[in-house]
Amino acid sequence: MGLTLITPATDAPITRAEVKVWARISADNTAFDELIDQIIPGAVRSIEQYTGKTFSEQVWRLTLDGFCSVITLPRGPVTAIDSFTYLDDNGVSRDVLTSVYVLDLTCSPQRILLAPNAAWPSYQNRLSVVTVEFRTKLLDDNAAADMKQAMIMLAAHMFDNPLDGEIPTGIRAKLSPYRDLVI
Repeated sequence: MGLTLITPATDAPITRAEVKVWARISADNTAFDELIDQIIPGAVRSIEQYTGKTFSEQVWRLTLDGFCSVITLPRGPVTAIDSFTYLDDNGVSRDVLTSVYVLDLTCSPQRILLAPNAAWPSYQNRLSVVTVEFRTKLLDDNAAADMKQAMIMLAAHMFDNPLDGEIPTGIRAKLSPYRDLVI
């Protein structure tokens, strides 16, 4: 299984000004602006990776070595499937018909299931034969507010503790209701 970010978020969900407030740096102090700008993407990635959720819209590609009864989408929340393809017995890329599968958005993480009375198509026996491209974006306002605050807190923590690579316990506790565990 491989997961690749195809289209990253276009804007950071947190700003330098928000991090400066949390880090108790006055707005007119510009000495640390460049450093804070470098910290923000890492804080955002850490929180998104920890929770399995993406704050801003992103497009991901999941590749699999074949079909299985349940295909777990390891990033979410999923808002759409852009494409679902496989290589047939002759190595030709084909779309999986929407009548063959069901996108289950009720669980977390979201998943693709084989539709009742359907069968997965025959595919070529090789690696990375099935590809799912899907869109993700956090739509829950409560989760978005908590994740944004956690990102700001983590960025400020990273500013104050540059050698600490861990997400502090208090931030992890704030995020625990929103965390997806993909096994």
